[in-house]
Amino acid sequence: MSVLKKGEEAMMFSVTERAMKPKVQRSSQSFRSRKDQKKYWALLTICFILGLFASVGLLVYQNPVPVTSPSFIPVVRRRAVALVAMLIAAVAQSISTVAFQSTTNNRIITPSLLGFEALYSTINTATIFFFGSGSVSSIQRGPCLISLSNWSDDYHVAYVVWMAAQR
Repeated sequence: MSVLKKGEEAMMFSVTERAMKPKVQRSSQSFRSRKDQKKYWALLTICFILGLFASVGLLVYQNPVPVTSPSFIPVVRRRAVALVAMLIAAVAQSISTVAFQSTTNNRIITPSLLGFEALYSTINTATIFFFGSGSVSSIQRGPCLISLSNWSDDYHVAYVVWMAAQR
């Protein structure tokens, strides 16, 4: 007859306990269940609809020109350019974050968390300080490409797109 020590009993019990638990089937699917998938698509649809309402609100809220006036459309076009610039900046930010997370193989780290946003702002500020603000706005097509490489500097991208649309 073998005598088990206190630690060995606990180890035997845990092995037996693990063998009795039902095995969880693992998969590489995006959602754990059909319910989670429906919830995701419902939330995505709600966010999309709210985004559309916000976009329309940005175009027409506090518009100094009445809707029936012929100068209403040019005002809305200018606001639409700003809206498109915001959309481009948001897409650039999200793509840069996903690319950065894929490169580092870490879902938690973002460029903003590591301070790249501050670095890009510093580079842009130094560029304007040393070369002047006129040099940024006088370049015809260059600023769009330059600022799109600075993914996380959303305001700069929006400004450059807005300036390009004004020409």
